[in-house]
This record gives sequence, structure tokens and C-alpha cells, in this order.
Amino acid sequence: MRWDKVRAGGPKRVVHEVAAKLINEPFAEGREELVEGRPKAAWEYEAFGLTKLDDIKDRLQAGELINQKEIADLYVVSKTTAKNWIEKGIRVGLWTKEQVSYWFAKGKRFRTQGNTEAPLRPSLDWEQEDLEDQLDTTGEIPF
Repeated sequence: MRWDKVRAGGPKRVVHEVAAKLINEPFAEGREELVEGRPKAAWEYEAFGLTKLDDIKDRLQAGELINQKEIADLYVVSKTTAKNWIEKGIRVGLWTKEQVSYWFAKGKRFRTQGNTEAPLRPSLDWEQEDLEDQLDTTGEIPF
């Protein structure tokens, strides 16, 4: 389920899209209590990372990615974070384990056929770049 959520905070409130799925909460051992005759339920949701999860889904469906390492490289995060994003997408109902398995297999087939390349890992060395040697005589960077 998706909806737009407005958080309280005055006239400058920002509307965020939210994806959520109603799940049965696991009980602590020996505490299988029922709420009105049913297992206790809670919302598993994602709000702020939804755009990123949608982008991952689009890339997986297109066969652009072959594994979690490529997701990590693309977004400059750890493989554990990439795995957590995949699991979050499953928990909120954006995709299923079977779909992820199929999409990775599709990506591997496309890569083997030479139809795709591994995503470029963003370069962060520009942050350490020395601009002093690029200044012209007026002190401006020429373009």
C-alpha cells in the first residue's frame, strides 16, 4: 500500500510518499497473545528511502544488476546495507524474494550476453582535488 503522508510541523510541512504492509508481529516465546482473537499486527513501512527502493526495483527489473555488491557499489554503501534494502523492500511489499531471485538471474543472463555492464562506483576523489593549480592569472578557474 502506498500513500502520501504529511507530518505535523506548520505551514512548511513536506508531503512524503510512504509504502507500508500490515504484518503479524512475532511474539516473545511463550506469549502468543491474541488481540480480539487475531495475532497482533503492526505496520512495516518505509518513507524516506522509498525513492531509492523504487530506483533499485527499476534497475533490478531491467536486468541492470547481478548481485547485492553492485547495489552497494552504485549507492556507495556496504553490501550489508544493500542486503538490508532488499529485505526492507520485501517486508513492505515492494517485491518478493522470488522476484529478486528472478531479477538477479535476468541481470546475470544479460551480463553474460554482453547487454549490460557493471554500474560505475561513484568517484569521491573530486572532494580532495586541489584547485589551486587550476587557477588562471586572475584567480578564477577557467571553464
